[in-house]
Amino acid sequence: MLDKLERFVIDHKDEFDIYQPREELWDKIEKRPKQIEKIPFNWKKYAYRAAVVTLIFMSSFFIQKYFIFNPKQQASQTEEAAPELQIPELIEAEIYYTGQINTRFQEVQKYFGNNPELEEQINYDFKELDVILEELKNDLKENIATEEIVNAMIQNYRIKVKILENLLYQIRKSEPKTNSDEQNERKTYDL
Repeated sequence: MLDKLERFVIDHKDEFDIYQPREELWDKIEKRPKQIEKIPFNWKKYAYRAAVVTLIFMSSFFIQKYFIFNPKQQASQTEEAAPELQIPELIEAEIYYTGQINTRFQEVQKYFGNNPELEEQINYDFKELDVILEELKNDLKENIATEEIVNAMIQNYRIKVKILENLLYQIRKSEPKTNSDEQNERKTYDL
C-alpha cells in the first residue's frame, strides 16, 4: 500500500546516498557549544500591566469615595431625611415607647398560637398606626406645627402600648385561674 513515491525512494535508496558530507563539517557541528536559547523577560510589558491595574483601582477608589459615597453629602441627606431625630424629646420618647411596645408584644406573641385571628388583628392595627406615624414624620420634615406633631407621634406610641396592655389584660382575665393565682388575688384585695 505504499504510494509510488515511497516505493521509488525505497527502491533507489542507494542512488540517493552518493554524496557524503565532508568530515570537517561534522567536526564543526560537534564543536559548537550547545546553546540554550534564553527568552528575554520583558519587564516593560508587566510593568505596564501593573500600572494600568493600579490606575484602574485608584480611580475607582476615588470615584467611589468622593462621588458615590460622599460622607458630607450623606450627612446632609440624613439630616434632610430625618429631622425628627434632632428633637431630643422625640428621641427619648421613641426609645422608651419602643421598648415598652416590644416587651408587651413579646408577651402577647405567646398567645398567637392559640388565636391566629388575634395576631392578624394586632398586625392590622399596628400597620394603620405605622401609616399614621409615617404621615406625621413627613409633616415634621415639612416643619408644620412641630410641637403638635411631636405630641401626636408620642400619642401614637402610647396608643400602641395601650392596645397591648388592654389585650394582655383581656387574655389574662379569660385564662383559667389556678389556686395560687386566686390566693395572690385575694391577698392583693385584702390589703
